Amino acid sequence: MSRRKSIVTTGLLVGGGLSLLFGLMALIWYVTLPLEKGGKPITRTDSVLIGARVSLPFWVLGIPSTGAGAWLLYTQRRQQVQARRDRLQAAFQNLLASQGGKVSVRGLAQEARCSAFWANDFLVNKAQELNGQRLTAAKPEAVSDAPSADSADPVASPADSPSYLFPNSQ
Repeated sequence: MSRRKSIVTTGLLVGGGLSLLFGLMALIWYVTLPLEKGGKPITRTDSVLIGARVSLPFWVLGIPSTGAGAWLLYTQRRQQVQARRDRLQAAFQNLLASQGGKVSVRGLAQEARCSAFWANDFLVNKAQELNGQRLTAAKPEAVSDAPSADSADPVASPADSPSYLFPNSQ
């Protein structure tokens, strides 16, 4: 992501958050306005005047800024989701071409620079869409209780990652 795009993204997030905060503060101020004036009940005439004075800033500032802030945050989130989806699709096409139709969750996550959760979700949906099949890992024949030399490595091998085969996509 370019530096300019990063600055714009940060500005949109901050602007949206501040607009949402300002609008919610106006709403809270409007709702918590006291119904008494100096300990005396408010008369009908005072009520109309106070209502007009109080509700005007709320309607002019509170609702539009709340809506604008929510819209900015929503569009920013939608752009992030679309960018992740595009990265996953590009990485998926790259891995299909380079690995002959076999794509692992870990490989896709590393290639697309996203979490394994999103890569797995993408592969499950692609497997349903393209009639791909999940490959099951072979079970080890003998399990030893003694720690092996490579068991200290917290990162599992790529063979431990679920893989999918897409035979018609080559």
